[in-house]
Amino acid sequence: MTQFNSKEENTYDPNVLPWDTSVGNRFAHYSDTDHSATIWITTALALVYIIGVLIIRISIKWRLFGWDDGIIAISTVHYIWLL
Repeated sequence: MTQFNSKEENTYDPNVLPWDTSVGNRFAHYSDTDHSATIWITTALALVYIIGVLIIRISIKWRLFGWDDGIIAISTVHYIWLL
C-alpha cells in the first residue's frame, strides 16, 4: 500500500494508517495542502527556545526575581498548557 494514489502523485490516500512506517512520512505529512509538519517543527523549536531562555534567566537571576520574571513564568506555563 502506498501513501499516494497512482494517478496523481500529490494526492494523499486516507486509507493509510498514520503509524504505518512503510509509507515514509511517519509523523506529519507535508504536501501542497497540508503544512502540519512545518507547524510541528516550528512549535517544537519555539518551545525549546523559550524553556532554554527561561532556565538561563533563572540561573542568572537566582534569588533576585522581579515582577517581569513572574510574568514570563506565567506566560510560559500558559503557552505549555495551551499545547
